[in-house]
Amino acid sequence: MSGDSEEFEYRIMYGATGTELRYEPDASRMRAWCDDVSVSHEEGLRLNRERGAYEITNGKVAAHGRKYMSSLHGHYKWTITKFAESDRWKEREEVRLANGTYLQVPWHDESWYEPKRGEHFCHLSVDEPGKIAFTSSPANGIADVQTRMAPGRYLKRFFNDELSAADIEYWANEVSLAAGALKVTITQDRGEIRQVFENGPSSCMGHPASNFGTYCSTEKRNIHPAEVYAGPDLGVAYAGTLDEPSGRCVVWPAEKRFSTIYGDCHRLRRLLEDKGYKSDTMRGAKFRRIECDNGIVMPYIDCGVGASDMGDHLILDNGDIPVQSTAGYVSSFRCDHCEEHVRDEDTYSVDGEVWCESCVNSDARYCNYYSEYVVEDSGHNVHQLRYGSLREGNWYSQRAFDNGNVDAVWVEREEKWVRSSDTFVCEIDDEAYLVTEMADVDGHLIRHEYEDEARACLAIAEIAVTTKEHVIPTDVDHAYKALVLEALAA
Repeated sequence: MSGDSEEFEYRIMYGATGTELRYEPDASRMRAWCDDVSVSHEEGLRLNRERGAYEITNGKVAAHGRKYMSSLHGHYKWTITKFAESDRWKEREEVRLANGTYLQVPWHDESWYEPKRGEHFCHLSVDEPGKIAFTSSPANGIADVQTRMAPGRYLKRFFNDELSAADIEYWANEVSLAAGALKVTITQDRGEIRQVFENGPSSCMGHPASNFGTYCSTEKRNIHPAEVYAGPDLGVAYAGTLDEPSGRCVVWPAEKRFSTIYGDCHRLRRLLEDKGYKSDTMRGAKFRRIECDNGIVMPYIDCGVGASDMGDHLILDNGDIPVQSTAGYVSSFRCDHCEEHVRDEDTYSVDGEVWCESCVNSDARYCNYYSEYVVEDSGHNVHQLRYGSLREGNWYSQRAFDNGNVDAVWVEREEKWVRSSDTFVCEIDDEAYLVTEMADVDGHLIRHEYEDEARACLAIAEIAVTTKEHVIPTDVDHAYKALVLEALAA
C-alpha cells in the first residue's frame, strides 16, 4: 500500500453474526494465499503480536481467502470486512480485556452498559485502585490514553437515566470490593474503638466521649461507652481508616459473628462474609467491665438482652443490668424493691428505700400533702363528685390521714374516702352519704330513702303541739323520735 491514503485491515467474517476468522487458517495457509495472488508476504500479511495472529492487509489476499474458505465450509456465509487503521485501537483494547491485562468492571456484561462497551472499554484502574479507567474518545483511543474516574461519578455521567441512585451506589461499592480498595479491620484496642465510634457513621453512640456522662477520676477523662467492646470476647469491625471509617459493627471474632452494621452496610457485610462471619446474636459474649464516676460504663447494645456483672467482666446473658443506655453508663445502684440496677437520676425515695421508676409506677403512690412517694397500700385515694359521678381525686398517705391533714370522710355505703364537701351526715342514722342522696326536710338533712317517714314524723309533732299533747305515738320508729322531740321543743 502506498501514498497518503489510510491503511486498512481486511478480516474474513462468517455466519449470521459476523464472527471473525482470526486464528484460522494458520500462517502457512495465509502465506499460500499471498503466493496464489502474486502478493508478497510483507504486503499481504502483518503479524499482530498482541493479538497473537496474522492480519490481512491486502484486499486480494482477503478475497482469495474468503473464496477458499467458502469452498471448504459452504454452509457458512463468508464475507470480507474492511477496518480502517483508525479503528485498530479498539482491537487493542478488546485484546487487553480478553487476555487479563485489563480487569473487567463488575457491570461489564450488564445490558445497560452494552451501548458503551465497545467505545469505553471500561476496566478497573491499575494505577488508582478503587477507580475505573476508560477510553473517553476515539482520539484518546488511538493515542492509547485512558481517563481515570471514581466509579460513581462515571456511572452518574453516562448512565444517570438508566440507573437509580441506589443502583449507582451498589455498582460503585462493587468496584471497591473488586479492586480491593476497601478493607475490613477487626480491633479489640480501646483507643482504636474509640476513634472508630467518634469518627465513623452516625448513631446514638457515634459521638465524642465528652458527650457522655462517663468521666472517670482514675483515668482523668471521659471514657467512650464503646470501649467496653475491647475484649475479652467482643471487638469492633470497621471498613476504611480510623480517621474515616465508612462502616462499623460489633463482632465476636471467635464465633465469627457480627451485629448491626452502621454506615456502609453493603460493603462491610460483604467483607465480613468473605472472612466467614455471619449476622448473629452476641448473647453469651463477655465484654469489659469499666467503671466511671457515675457507675458502670455501658453503651447502647443492639441485642438488648441484659447483662450480668461477673466482677472482672460483664456478660450478655439476660441479666438484670440494662444494656440500652444512651447516657453511656448504668448506675451501680440497685432498686430496693425489685433489686435491678438503676441509674442514680432514675431513682425515687419510697418510705426510706431507693426504688426504680418502674416499681414506683406499679407499686407506689404520691402523697399530695407531704409531696412524697409511699407504698401504695399505706394510704388512700380521696374521691370527688364530678358531673354527678364519683371519681378518683388526690392520693394521701396514712400519715396524712392520721395527722388530720386530709379533708375527707369515710362513706361506708361507697367503701371510699370522699371529699368532705361532697358528703353530708344524715340526721336519721348519723351515717355519711354523698350529697347526691341528700334531701332537705324543713331544714333537716335526710337521706332520700328516709324523706317520706321524716315528713310523717314532723306532721305528728305539729299535731302534738296543737293539741298540747306531747305524747309520742308508740308506732313512731325510734330513729325518727329525735325529729319529733326537736319539733316539740321548738
